[in-house]
Amino acid sequence: MEEHETSLEQAPKQKSVWNVDKIIGLSAVVVSLAACLLIAYQTFLMREQQLLSALPFLSLGNEGSNTPHFRYVLSNQGIGPAFIEDVKITYKGKVSDVHDLAAFFIQNSDEFKNLGQVFHSNVFPGMLIPAGSNIAIFEVANSIVDTENLHKIMNSFYKEGLTFELIYTSVYGERWRITESSLAPEKL
Repeated sequence: MEEHETSLEQAPKQKSVWNVDKIIGLSAVVVSLAACLLIAYQTFLMREQQLLSALPFLSLGNEGSNTPHFRYVLSNQGIGPAFIEDVKITYKGKVSDVHDLAAFFIQNSDEFKNLGQVFHSNVFPGMLIPAGSNIAIFEVANSIVDTENLHKIMNSFYKEGLTFELIYTSVYGERWRITESSLAPEKL
Protein backbone atom coordinates (compact mmCIF):
# COMPACT_ATOMS: atom_id res chain seq x y z
CA MET A 1 0.00 0.00 0.00
CA GLU A 2 2.81 2.29 0.60
CA GLU A 3 3.84 2.11 -3.01
CA HIS A 4 0.39 3.12 -4.12
CA GLU A 5 0.37 6.16 -1.85
CA THR A 6 3.74 7.29 -3.09
CA SER A 7 2.70 7.10 -6.70
CA LEU A 8 -0.30 9.31 -6.02
CA GLU A 9 1.85 11.84 -4.28
CA GLN A 10 4.35 11.85 -7.11
CA ALA A 11 1.71 12.39 -9.80
CA PRO A 12 1.97 15.93 -11.25
CA LYS A 13 -0.67 18.36 -9.99
CA GLN A 14 -2.88 19.88 -12.71
CA LYS A 15 -2.85 23.65 -12.74
CA SER A 16 -6.23 25.41 -12.96
CA VAL A 17 -6.92 27.14 -16.31
CA TRP A 18 -8.50 30.07 -14.50
CA ASN A 19 -6.44 32.10 -12.15
CA VAL A 20 -7.05 35.51 -10.61
CA ASP A 21 -5.13 37.39 -13.33
CA LYS A 22 -7.12 35.79 -16.15
CA ILE A 23 -10.45 36.46 -14.43
CA ILE A 24 -9.56 40.12 -13.87
CA GLY A 25 -8.33 40.44 -17.47
CA LEU A 26 -11.50 38.89 -18.90
CA SER A 27 -13.65 41.08 -16.69
CA ALA A 28 -11.83 44.17 -17.96
CA VAL A 29 -12.44 43.12 -21.57
CA VAL A 30 -16.18 42.54 -20.93
CA VAL A 31 -16.55 45.90 -19.15
CA SER A 32 -14.69 47.64 -22.00
CA LEU A 33 -16.95 46.09 -24.64
CA ALA A 34 -20.06 47.05 -22.67
CA ALA A 35 -18.75 50.62 -22.37
CA CYS A 36 -18.10 50.77 -26.13
CA LEU A 37 -21.63 49.54 -26.87
CA LEU A 38 -23.08 52.09 -24.45
CA ILE A 39 -21.10 54.93 -26.06
CA ALA A 40 -22.22 53.82 -29.54
CA TYR A 41 -25.86 53.75 -28.40
CA GLN A 42 -25.57 57.18 -26.77
CA THR A 43 -24.02 58.54 -29.97
CA PHE A 44 -26.92 57.10 -31.97
CA LEU A 45 -29.44 58.74 -29.61
CA MET A 46 -27.65 62.09 -29.81
CA ARG A 47 -27.67 61.92 -33.63
CA GLU A 48 -31.40 61.16 -33.65
CA GLN A 49 -32.04 64.08 -31.30
CA GLN A 50 -29.92 66.35 -33.49
CA LEU A 51 -31.86 65.35 -36.63
CA LEU A 52 -35.20 65.86 -34.90
CA SER A 53 -34.14 69.29 -33.63
CA ALA A 54 -34.00 70.54 -37.24
CA LEU A 55 -36.94 68.59 -38.69
CA PRO A 56 -38.91 70.46 -41.37
CA PHE A 57 -42.52 69.31 -41.88
CA LEU A 58 -44.15 70.66 -45.04
CA SER A 59 -47.85 70.36 -45.74
CA LEU A 60 -50.29 71.71 -48.30
CA GLY A 61 -53.78 72.88 -47.44
CA ASN A 62 -56.71 75.15 -48.11
CA GLU A 63 -57.66 78.04 -45.88
CA GLY A 64 -61.01 79.78 -46.22
CA SER A 65 -62.59 77.54 -48.83
CA ASN A 66 -65.79 79.04 -50.27
CA THR A 67 -65.02 82.44 -48.77
CA PRO A 68 -63.81 85.66 -50.37
CA HIS A 69 -60.43 85.08 -48.68
CA PHE A 70 -59.31 81.68 -49.99
CA ARG A 71 -55.67 80.56 -49.72
CA TYR A 72 -53.87 77.44 -50.98
CA VAL A 73 -50.94 77.31 -48.57
CA LEU A 74 -47.62 75.52 -48.26
CA SER A 75 -46.72 75.46 -44.55
CA ASN A 76 -43.58 74.44 -42.71
CA GLN A 77 -44.97 73.22 -39.40
CA GLY A 78 -41.64 71.72 -38.34
CA ILE A 79 -38.85 73.12 -36.20
CA GLY A 80 -36.23 73.41 -38.93
CA PRO A 81 -35.98 75.04 -42.36
CA ALA A 82 -36.89 73.16 -45.53
CA PHE A 83 -34.82 73.47 -48.70
CA ILE A 84 -36.87 72.81 -51.84
CA GLU A 85 -34.83 70.40 -53.94
CA ASP A 86 -37.31 69.75 -56.75
CA VAL A 87 -40.87 70.49 -57.84
CA LYS A 88 -42.13 67.89 -60.29
CA ILE A 89 -45.41 68.61 -62.08
CA THR A 90 -47.11 65.95 -64.21
CA TYR A 91 -50.11 66.81 -66.37
CA LYS A 92 -51.96 64.41 -68.66
CA GLY A 93 -49.20 61.85 -68.17
CA LYS A 94 -46.36 64.18 -69.20
CA VAL A 95 -43.78 65.71 -66.89
CA SER A 96 -43.79 69.49 -67.23
CA ASP A 97 -40.67 71.54 -67.89
CA VAL A 98 -42.04 74.10 -65.41
CA HIS A 99 -40.91 73.51 -61.82
CA ASP A 100 -43.26 75.97 -60.12
CA LEU A 101 -46.99 75.35 -59.53
CA ALA A 102 -48.15 78.96 -59.89
CA ALA A 103 -46.11 79.42 -63.08
CA PHE A 104 -47.59 76.16 -64.44
CA PHE A 105 -51.17 77.43 -63.94
CA ILE A 106 -50.34 80.82 -65.46
CA GLN A 107 -48.69 79.18 -68.47
CA ASN A 108 -51.44 76.58 -69.07
CA SER A 109 -54.69 78.37 -68.26
CA ASP A 110 -56.11 81.47 -69.93
CA GLU A 111 -58.94 81.36 -67.37
CA PHE A 112 -56.39 81.66 -64.58
CA LYS A 113 -54.90 84.75 -66.20
CA ASN A 114 -58.35 86.36 -66.21
CA LEU A 115 -58.87 86.08 -62.44
CA GLY A 116 -58.79 89.58 -61.01
CA GLN A 117 -58.21 89.22 -57.28
CA VAL A 118 -55.91 86.18 -57.24
CA PHE A 119 -52.33 86.52 -56.11
CA HIS A 120 -49.68 83.83 -56.23
CA SER A 121 -46.30 82.96 -54.77
CA ASN A 122 -43.68 80.96 -56.52
CA VAL A 123 -42.28 77.77 -54.96
CA PHE A 124 -39.24 76.57 -56.88
CA PRO A 125 -36.10 74.44 -56.48
CA GLY A 126 -33.46 76.13 -54.34
CA MET A 127 -36.01 77.98 -52.23
CA LEU A 128 -35.73 78.01 -48.42
CA ILE A 129 -38.90 77.78 -46.34
CA PRO A 130 -38.18 78.78 -42.73
CA ALA A 131 -39.69 76.87 -39.82
CA GLY A 132 -43.13 78.15 -38.85
CA SER A 133 -43.72 79.98 -42.12
CA ASN A 134 -46.61 79.82 -44.60
CA ILE A 135 -46.48 80.54 -48.31
CA ALA A 136 -49.75 81.26 -50.04
CA ILE A 137 -49.27 79.59 -53.42
CA PHE A 138 -52.65 81.03 -54.43
CA GLU A 139 -54.56 83.69 -52.54
CA VAL A 140 -57.87 85.33 -53.33
CA ALA A 141 -58.45 88.79 -51.88
CA ASN A 142 -62.06 89.84 -51.30
CA SER A 143 -63.77 87.98 -54.14
CA ILE A 144 -66.07 85.00 -53.73
CA VAL A 145 -66.40 84.86 -57.52
CA ASP A 146 -62.63 84.51 -57.98
CA THR A 147 -62.54 81.88 -55.20
CA GLU A 148 -65.19 79.83 -57.01
CA ASN A 149 -63.46 80.26 -60.38
CA LEU A 150 -60.06 79.32 -58.96
CA HIS A 151 -61.59 76.15 -57.45
CA LYS A 152 -63.14 75.28 -60.83
CA ILE A 153 -59.84 75.80 -62.65
CA MET A 154 -57.84 73.75 -60.14
CA ASN A 155 -60.44 70.95 -60.09
CA SER A 156 -60.49 70.75 -63.89
CA PHE A 157 -56.69 70.38 -63.94
CA TYR A 158 -56.85 67.64 -61.28
CA LYS A 159 -59.54 65.80 -63.26
CA GLU A 160 -57.31 65.97 -66.35
CA GLY A 161 -54.47 64.28 -64.46
CA LEU A 162 -52.52 67.05 -62.72
CA THR A 163 -50.20 65.71 -60.02
CA PHE A 164 -47.20 67.30 -58.41
CA GLU A 165 -44.61 66.52 -55.81
CA LEU A 166 -42.21 68.63 -53.81
CA ILE A 167 -38.93 67.07 -52.72
CA TYR A 168 -37.27 68.91 -49.87
CA THR A 169 -34.35 68.46 -47.49
CA SER A 170 -33.41 69.42 -43.96
CA VAL A 171 -30.18 71.18 -43.00
CA TYR A 172 -28.72 67.71 -42.40
CA GLY A 173 -29.56 66.47 -45.89
CA GLU A 174 -32.50 64.22 -44.97
CA ARG A 175 -34.98 64.11 -47.86
CA TRP A 176 -38.81 64.07 -47.87
CA ARG A 177 -41.57 64.23 -50.46
CA ILE A 178 -45.07 65.65 -50.37
CA THR A 179 -47.65 65.46 -53.13
CA GLU A 180 -50.94 67.20 -53.89
CA SER A 181 -52.71 64.42 -51.95
CA SER A 182 -50.24 63.80 -49.10
CA LEU A 183 -51.48 63.73 -45.55
CA ALA A 184 -47.90 63.80 -44.23
CA PRO A 185 -44.42 63.96 -45.75
CA GLU A 186 -42.84 60.70 -46.87
CA LYS A 187 -39.19 60.23 -45.93
CA LEU A 188 -37.00 59.23 -48.88
